[in-house]
Amino acid sequence: MRVTYERRQRVIVVAISGEIVRASGNQLRRDLLRFVEDDAIDGLVINLEGVDVMDSLALGALVSTRTVAAVYRKRVAVVGVNATLRRVFTITRLHDAFIEFSCEENAAEYASKPLERRHDGEIVDPAVALLVSQFIFALTSETSRPCLKVK
Repeated sequence: MRVTYERRQRVIVVAISGEIVRASGNQLRRDLLRFVEDDAIDGLVINLEGVDVMDSLALGALVSTRTVAAVYRKRVAVVGVNATLRRVFTITRLHDAFIEFSCEENAAEYASKPLERRHDGEIVDPAVALLVSQFIFALTSETSRPCLKVK
């Protein structure tokens, strides 16, 4: 795995290439979380264009980064998801958790803005809202309800 970092004002663009497997997934998690926790950084753009292989630790690094970023009211955008990674994102439903952009410039603009708060103080994030709505739909749809036999 090779990682480069570029600061664009208050946004960090993380460009990853190669294979993100085993210990490199843990290292990626530490690096990404360090940026999320930095008060001088408003958001992250993760460029996956050069990634060939990604294991479950790497996927976990992306998810934990996304989750912690929401706590810090920061946005995480993804760029360069190739066909292989798109299939992995679809299978794991990560495509619902991340906002994907076709270019770093648009992703950086999105990531530079803090997450909004509702009138009750809750953080509003479009990706999280989509996941929650899909979860609620799955709980309430007829096909997902367990069958109960009433005597």
